[in-house]
Amino acid sequence: MSDPSAPSAVVSQAVPAHARVAVLDVLRGVAALAVVVVHALPLLAPSATLAIVPVFDFGSFGVLLFFLCSGTIIPATLERHQSLRRFWIRRVCRLYPLYWLSIGGALLGYAAGRTSLAGMELHAARFAAQPVATVLANITMMQEFLGYPHLIYVYWTLTFELAFYFLISALFRLKLMGKILPFSFGLLLVAFLVHLLAVLQILRLPNTNALRNIDYLALMFVAVALYHVRRRERSRRAVVALGGLALALIVLTAWQDPAIGTAWLVAAVLFGLAQRSTIRWFPRWLLYLGAISYSIYLLHPLVFALVPRIGGPLTTGLCWLSALLVCAALAERWVERPGIALGYYLTRNTRGTSRQDMPAPIVPLPGDVR
Repeated sequence: MSDPSAPSAVVSQAVPAHARVAVLDVLRGVAALAVVVVHALPLLAPSATLAIVPVFDFGSFGVLLFFLCSGTIIPATLERHQSLRRFWIRRVCRLYPLYWLSIGGALLGYAAGRTSLAGMELHAARFAAQPVATVLANITMMQEFLGYPHLIYVYWTLTFELAFYFLISALFRLKLMGKILPFSFGLLLVAFLVHLLAVLQILRLPNTNALRNIDYLALMFVAVALYHVRRRERSRRAVVALGGLALALIVLTAWQDPAIGTAWLVAAVLFGLAQRSTIRWFPRWLLYLGAISYSIYLLHPLVFALVPRIGGPLTTGLCWLSALLVCAALAERWVERPGIALGYYLTRNTRGTSRQDMPAPIVPLPGDVR
């Protein structure tokens, strides 16, 4: 039993567990709206995009905020389950049903010639060349590793998330989760050095996406490490070291790309403040926005492509937002919740599952992603 008077205990007890869950829901809602904004602006107000995006990249802000939340949620979920089988069954049931539904919507968009979905026009030619293989690859959510294009560009974050799950699962299987702090620090240091060598043009990567993915993974594991610092009541010095190196990486990114660097800095600061927040109550609508954030994230490109424009940019934007919120609410109620319930049903007899583990009807589980 650790000494409650120790400084490390302050880190651990600063935020009640249920308060941290609520604030993560709020952050996911904010992240989803940020991604919606960055994809809607070029369609509604191209001039505003030219003015805003070079200064602040809303997409990078939203994606990093999502990843940081997952970096806290996923190890907590795995630690609670203490079973890779239970973890993966529930993850698959959580993520795939709505994802497959969005694939159906994407195919409808392709059939209708509405390739204005976020990033869809980038891959329309490749899809036309190998339609069946591309669809089958996308069904697995591993299309990027299989060498096929994403049917919708936002799918890349889900593939990335799966890779993170595999890595976390490997660490869990090898019983290395207790060493997550040095692992995370080492990964962050590697990302910093790779980024530095790339900026100095000593190291040439195939594209900027490879560099961004390394950075995203390293920052994601910073969130994992911070979770374990709180849980294991480690020294504050670990937080300072991780935070300092993460800040150095973000500053290096800002040197190379100010819009992304600024977005990452705001996301990191917001996430850090949320971790220290003692607020225990949020408006129900704000929590619900977090609950439907995965549906918002997956369905917004489909809404942009399939819902016709009405009048000018303002009326079209309001129409799209209204349609998106309605579709996301319906998808959360009739697709996401049954999927979550199925995951719990399939693992109901697995050791460690209890009625207290079951999801609440509206506020999502701590283990939900987007």
